[in-house]
Amino acid sequence: MPVLIVLMGAIFNTINVYIQGKWLYYLASAEAYNISWLTSAPFLIGITTFLAGYVINRGSDKILRNLRKDPNDSNYYIPKEGMYEYVSAPNYLGEIMEWLGWAIMTWSTAGLVFFLWTFANLGPRALATHKWYMEKFGKEYDELGRNVLIPHVW
Repeated sequence: MPVLIVLMGAIFNTINVYIQGKWLYYLASAEAYNISWLTSAPFLIGITTFLAGYVINRGSDKILRNLRKDPNDSNYYIPKEGMYEYVSAPNYLGEIMEWLGWAIMTWSTAGLVFFLWTFANLGPRALATHKWYMEKFGKEYDELGRNVLIPHVW
C-alpha cells in the first residue's frame, strides 16, 4: 500500500476524531448527553443503524476474504452471499450506515459532517467498484442486477 494513502487515512482519522471529540466534550451542552439520552429515539435509532451497518460491513469483508480458498489463487470471483446479492459494495454501504447511525445517535453537526464526508468518499469508490465488476465479468455480472451501493435505488 502506498505511504501516501496511509498518510491520508491517518490525517482523515485525526481530523475526524478531533471534530467528534470537540463536539462531544466541549461544544454540546451538558444536558445534551445525560443518562436519559440512552433511551431517546435518536439514540436508539442511531445505535440500531450503526450496529446494522457494522454487521453488514464486517460480514461483507469476511465474504471477500473467503472468495479465494487457496493462497496461491490470483483469480477474481464474484461474491454472491449476504448483501452482495443486492449491491456491488456492501462493505461501503455498511460503513456509510455506521456513520449515519453515529450522526443520528449524537444528533450533532459533527456527526452529520462525518456521515456526509464518508458518503462523499465511499460513494464514488462504490461506483468504481461496480464499474470494475461490470468490466471484469460483463454479462455474467450484469445479469445479477445489482445496484451500486443502495439496494433497489442506486
